[in-house]
Amino acid sequence: MPASASPSSATETAANEIRQQFLRFHLVPDTTALMPINQLTEVLTIGVGQIIPIAHMPPWVMGVYNWRGEVLWMVDLGHIVGLTPWHQQ
Repeated sequence: MPASASPSSATETAANEIRQQFLRFHLVPDTTALMPINQLTEVLTIGVGQIIPIAHMPPWVMGVYNWRGEVLWMVDLGHIVGLTPWHQQ
């Protein structure tokens, strides 16, 4: 540690370096989830009609979506964590 740095300022600097930002969203009105911002590229609002279903997939896989020429797999996060599946709400 440099001579000019005190233990408290070093601790504060370390705490600032490990802080993360999160996107908070609701799976259902009373269930909140967090996702680290550094894991996101973009947040999209996609209509269910834009998701193409794929046969023989687990029930939590909603299908695929074409995003700027890339195929994105759409999943029902609520269903994965044990909430009522989206299609039954």
